Amino acid sequence: MTKRVFNFYAGPATLPLPVLEKARDEFLDFAGTGMSVMEISHRSKEWDKAMTDASDLSRELMGIPSDYKVLWLSGGASTQFFMAPLNLQLPGKPMEYVNTGGWSTKAIKEANHFGEVKVVASSEDDKFSYIPKDVAFSEDIAFAHITSNNTLYGTEWPYTPSVPNDVPLVCDMSSNIMERPIDVKNYGVIYAGAQKNLGPAGVTLVIVREDLLDRVPDRAPTMQKWKTHAEKDSMFNTPPVFPIYICKLSLEYLKELGGVKEMEKRNVEKAFNIFIEKDFLERDNFDMVHYPFGQSTFFRYFDYAPLLHDSFSLKFKDIPRPIINVIEQKDPRGLTRIEKKTLLGLVKFPDMLDNSVAKKIGVTRQSVTKMKKRFETEGFLSTLKVPNVNELGFDIFLYIKPKFNPQISIKKGWQKHILKAYDMSRWVFIASSDLDAALLVMGKNYRTIQKNIAKAVATYKKMDFLKEYPDIKFFSLQDMVVLKNHVYGPLLEKVFAEE
Repeated sequence: MTKRVFNFYAGPATLPLPVLEKARDEFLDFAGTGMSVMEISHRSKEWDKAMTDASDLSRELMGIPSDYKVLWLSGGASTQFFMAPLNLQLPGKPMEYVNTGGWSTKAIKEANHFGEVKVVASSEDDKFSYIPKDVAFSEDIAFAHITSNNTLYGTEWPYTPSVPNDVPLVCDMSSNIMERPIDVKNYGVIYAGAQKNLGPAGVTLVIVREDLLDRVPDRAPTMQKWKTHAEKDSMFNTPPVFPIYICKLSLEYLKELGGVKEMEKRNVEKAFNIFIEKDFLERDNFDMVHYPFGQSTFFRYFDYAPLLHDSFSLKFKDIPRPIINVIEQKDPRGLTRIEKKTLLGLVKFPDMLDNSVAKKIGVTRQSVTKMKKRFETEGFLSTLKVPNVNELGFDIFLYIKPKFNPQISIKKGWQKHILKAYDMSRWVFIASSDLDAALLVMGKNYRTIQKNIAKAVATYKKMDFLKEYPDIKFFSLQDMVVLKNHVYGPLLEKVFAEE
């Protein structure tokens, strides 16, 4: 076999070897037809199945709702720079863009052909070295547009900006689609050139909410209407058959690996290794921390942006319901008493050997080893390397435990107002019930933090949210053990308290 190399070219990325090998094996005889996939009719049942499989896999892996259309179009993402405004324009309403790099600059240029364009935020002032924070889009606009990842400058949106109810958010995800789970419902349109994460150059994946398809003016050219391709399942004319076929194989391979969640896990590990090599993090200065019930998905210590501070952003709507259930239910996984005791011990003492954990909690070493393997296999327990967060510019660690007024329904209220109240820090972990919550926060300046906490408490008191003043503990980030002793242990003790 020809020696494979690491490909860091700016264009197409490396394809998985199993995908290339399967394409090689099927190249002369696709699906038993005796023809190459590049020769077969796009009207044949064999190709129709391949096309359907590619779309169905995209829906499955990304969780695309049924009221969205999946399109496979030619022309690259650059063609969508003008197709998006062409299809989404509304008479008399401007289009709003966030400019975060070379690709968004080009998208803005194309949009200017179709009406008024407003740039509501930009990082051009500092050579596109950051993602603007607190981006706000107007209500009376045709659509909002962002570019989720900027390969030219190494920045990535760490959060999904909110938009008014009737404003669709359009996102160019060409270089980071399927790198981690997203909620497609947050977007009206997603488009992505395939050559970074999905397959070879030559095809673009476009995901459009169905109600937006009728916006396009009648005078628009037929082939430039999304509606044209949606009505014919991307086969109004001969589609880019071979690139779509390779995308299908790549999506099958991704599913076999474990899907988008597995990709996120691998990306975090790769980023960690890169940051060590680049001396962003000290090689030996980190702790191994266990997290129960997939809570490690909350931690965005690592990001591809040079400004690592942005990696701490977290939106409440991204919190999976099972995690919130951790402090709402007494027995979320139906574990036995010994299993709960062992899981709690593993979380509280992650840096200890199995026999040491066993002595701490009063069970046998064999039990700890056996249960630990089971917990990791079944997803009860995961492990993450926690870096020295001082390297990321933070100085203070806070553990905040608010208790809420049981007479007030606060589930949505406190979540809505908390981000407005705090602007001095980055959220690392949040879980809540109607009665209380647990928050883990990193901050920079003690005086600023105190000021903002007072502001937050005043807001909650005014709304009658709080039962009492919240329990707040301050720690120096020099002592990384607080991550273990003051967050996960107490949280599980609440859940798994013995009768």
